[in-house]
Amino acid sequence: MSFPDKYKYNKDHTWVEESNNKVTLGVIQKSIDMAGEIVFVNLPKVGDVLEIGKPYVSLESVKASVELKSPVKGRVVEVNEKVFDNPDLLNKDSFKNYIAIVKTEKVEDLLDSKKAQEYYGGKK
Repeated sequence: MSFPDKYKYNKDHTWVEESNNKVTLGVIQKSIDMAGEIVFVNLPKVGDVLEIGKPYVSLESVKASVELKSPVKGRVVEVNEKVFDNPDLLNKDSFKNYIAIVKTEKVEDLLDSKKAQEYYGGKK
């Protein structure tokens, strides 16, 4: 599994793309592959305030239901309704299908692609 260099990663299965004072959040593909086919996505709402370390999205797969913790503090300014309507988009390529865009106040320390590969590489 590759971790594209253009993103940063947290240790809770989220990729982050930073741009000015906004970040785009998505789910790491390896995590999707481990969870099994995603069948439902419970998105945050525009206007929600995310806190670092608090759940921001829940995913239901054929195997389990999981909540991912936010790597940022900030207000949600956009959500990707396409993944709500069609969760299979995440199964096909989670790096092309984001969850939300957040106007950030603070971002936790994140892993670069090499460190993410080391961290997630050992997980089965």
